[in-house]
Parts: sequence; C-alpha cells; structure tokens
Amino acid sequence: MPEDYAEGEVPQPRKKSNEEVAVELEQRYPETAPAYPKEVPVGYPSLPPGSAADKEEKKPKEVRKIKSSAPSSRRLVQINCDEAGRTVKSIEDEPYYHGFMTRQDTEKILKKDGEFLVRKTDVGGRHHIVISLMESGELKHFLIKRTSKKRLYWVYDYAFKTVSDLVQYHLRNRAPLTATGTFLEKPCQKKEWQLNPEQIEPQVKIGEGAFGEVYKGLLQDGIWGARIPVAIKTLHSTNMTADDRIQFLQEASIMREFKHVGFSSIVQIHGLSEGKYFRCPIEYENVVRLHGVCTSKEPIMIVMELAAGGSLLSRLKNLQKPPSTEAKVNFVYGGARGMAYLQSKEIIHRDIAARNCLLGEKDEVKISDFGLSFIGKTLREKKLKKVPLRWLSPETLKRGVYNTKTDVYSFSIMIWEIFSFGQIPFYKYENHELRVLIKEKKATLPTCLSEIPDDMNELRLRCMHPDPDVRPDFHELESIIAQMPGVRKPQPPSFLSRISTAISDYIYGRVYT
Repeated sequence: MPEDYAEGEVPQPRKKSNEEVAVELEQRYPETAPAYPKEVPVGYPSLPPGSAADKEEKKPKEVRKIKSSAPSSRRLVQINCDEAGRTVKSIEDEPYYHGFMTRQDTEKILKKDGEFLVRKTDVGGRHHIVISLMESGELKHFLIKRTSKKRLYWVYDYAFKTVSDLVQYHLRNRAPLTATGTFLEKPCQKKEWQLNPEQIEPQVKIGEGAFGEVYKGLLQDGIWGARIPVAIKTLHSTNMTADDRIQFLQEASIMREFKHVGFSSIVQIHGLSEGKYFRCPIEYENVVRLHGVCTSKEPIMIVMELAAGGSLLSRLKNLQKPPSTEAKVNFVYGGARGMAYLQSKEIIHRDIAARNCLLGEKDEVKISDFGLSFIGKTLREKKLKKVPLRWLSPETLKRGVYNTKTDVYSFSIMIWEIFSFGQIPFYKYENHELRVLIKEKKATLPTCLSEIPDDMNELRLRCMHPDPDVRPDFHELESIIAQMPGVRKPQPPSFLSRISTAISDYIYGRVYT
C-alpha cells in the first residue's frame, strides 16, 4: 500500500538543528559564574536606607558566601528563604511560570517594557529554566544556572535554594540581573489558553500519533465553569528531542491564531468592565477549536475541541452506511469554508486531506491537524522532508513552494477522496512513479468511484489545474459551492444567544484584554 508521506527531492544546504543551536546558546550562557578581578568585592543591591529589606540584608546570619564554579575569586551570596520573602511555592505553581515555551512564543506574549516571565527550555539536550524579559523594546533571556556543589540557583551575585526565591528576591528588592542593571519589574501572568494540569482529566485513549497518545477527556472551563468534553493530545515524556517538542507545540501555536473560531467577534460589554472584551458565538464551525495547552508539567498536553462525529476518512470508508451525495457535497462545502477562514488569517495548511478532517455533531467538516501549517502568504522549502506526496502540487514538488493555491490543489485531491469512499489517491502508482508524473504535470486521477455532480467535478478539475493562476482561491470556492443544490448554510445564532455567551464569558473569566 502506498505511503501517505514520502521523501521530497528539492536540495538544501544543511541547517543547524535546534539542539545544535541550543548547545551554542549554552556556550554563551555557561553554568559557571563570570570571572571578575580579585579586587572587586561582592556587593549588595541598592535598597532604600532603613527599609525592612535593608535591615534584613545586613544580618550576617541571613547570608553566606559560597564559591561559584568559576575559576575566579568571585563569590556568590546565598540568600535564605526569609530574606527572599519566604516563598515556599514550587516554580510550577507560580502564575508567572509558563512551562515549556519557545523564544518565538515568548515574543508574542511579552510586549511592554518591564514585563517578564519564567519558562523552561531545552539547552544542549537538558532542561533549563530561563527568565525572559522585555527591556527597552528588546527581548532578553537569562539562563538560571546552578552551583556545582550545593545546586543553588543563580543568575547574578545571589544564589537561592529555589527558583521562586530567586525571582521573589530580585523582584522585591530590585536586585539587578546583570552588571548593567537589568531589573525584574512586572510578572506576566499566564494567558487564558495556558491551562493548569488540575483542569484536565484524560479518560479514554482514542488514538496515537507520532509524539504521543490522544485521549477523550474533560476540561474544567474556568474556576466555576462546567466540565466539558475535549480531545487531549499528549507528548511522550521520554525520548523526545527539542525538535520534537517544538514541532508538537507548533500546532497549538498555529491554532492560537484562531481567536474567533466559533465566535463572531470580540465585543466590549460597556458597564460590566472597562477594557475587557468578551466573545460572541456565530456560525463559524469548520476549524477545530483550541481550548489551550498545558506545559507547566509533563506530559505536555494540547486540549482541543472534541469532534463528536469522528474522522471524515472513517466516515467515507463506512460502506455499510455510506454518506449520500448531498452529504458529500456538504463535506466539501464545510472544508472550503474552513480553508477560506485559514486563508483570511494567512495560514497555509500544507497537509489538507480527508484524514486531517473531523466531523461535528451535525456532520459538519472541521479542518484539523496543523502540525505542518505555516503563518504567511508564501513559504519556500529548500528541502522537502516527509511530505504528503499524493496531495502535493507540481510547483511544490519541483520548487518547494507553498501558498494558498498549493492548498487548493491538495483540496482538489480531497474532493476526489470524498467522492471515492476515501480511496488512496493515485492508488495505481508507486511513489517513485507518481513523483515523476506530478513533476511533469501528467498526473491524473481515475474517475470518482461514486456519483459526483457535474458542477462539482468541473470545480475539482479546475482546482487541480497545473497552472496555479487558473485555480480559484478558497473564498471563491466557498462562494461557488454555496450555490450548489443541497448545500446547508449555517444559520447565525440570535442576538440573545450571543449576549448570553458574552455574559457567561464574563462570569467565568474567559476574557480578552
């Protein structure tokens, strides 16, 4: 049986892996203290004279000098729990701790000068804690290091038994993180989509992927909210590289762009809360919704909308209860609506196929699986790794180009799948044969195995045209299919329904600021 994914052939100069980059990062931020001239004494941070913190600072019993692991006379000052502000929390329980997070995601969160967060990252194949902060419009990252003997945490001058103590002390006393005076000022709280492990309850395993298992479970929606059924993707806790973790979380990063999927707009309810915005539901239903991610503890989890109808591909292959022609037309319509939404957000899916679509309670198609997706209008890959060859456009295979029109080409293959009971496209050809045919623009699909309306078949062939300029975009596709007989157009909810949801969001704290 042909494989869904095959190797591409576009050559590319070798790029450094994330692990190699991480090793370079660790070399820039070694675990040892920097060397200082012997005549430079260990100093205390500037504190208001006579303040409680100043008096506590001068108590000799509260601090001890300890040797750093650097080959110099520089000594760190150990700060006890009392002096730090008696913080006993685990760093994982702190509101400013964001768990595993990439630099790219950090850039999306920290916007204002003085804001900081604490996150976990992979450096040289090991887990490390990093303080990320915004200073003078520049995002800076400080690796929290540990002493070699007592395993105390430190960044600059002061060492602590816990990361929470370190952050509390530097924040409370304005102790600098560097010799030039970089300070922690405003902790950045977790966002709505950053979930706590206590909110998530995996129950029944319903699948397995390359990175871990998929479960059906429950999510506590807000402090007082109801427990709602969800799908939970988990990442294996062992044998996962930094690249694996980044790729796993990439899907959630893309899905966070869908700020109003399932909602018509973000509206402000005047008189309830100044500057707070609440969501209102609409007819949009054709992209799987992200509830959030949990990265503070392992296993890392992505929590998504549970599609009650299951996989579109499984539905197509159910020959005992095959979907009607009208149902298939509506499958195509739902897929086109979902892809039109992605196009409006300038997101290239890159892996559109029946296997990556789910069905809702009313058999509405929901686009899912954004692991290969990309934010932007055009992407050029110099080397194609594992790619869905049978859904690939000629320009992608020849030049490594991805854009909306290449997604449209893949969508034409999915239309064929829908009207062929989920058969494998180009099933007569092996991958090496098909690769040549696609590159030469000679690949043609056999006649659909079930009845397909003439206008739908003409649209399918247009979407598969070798010339990208001839293909429609998804907005045009949605408009054309909407005029076909039997298409069920979703009805927007009433005004009262939208207001009810907005008030519910306000009560349960589901707020956009």
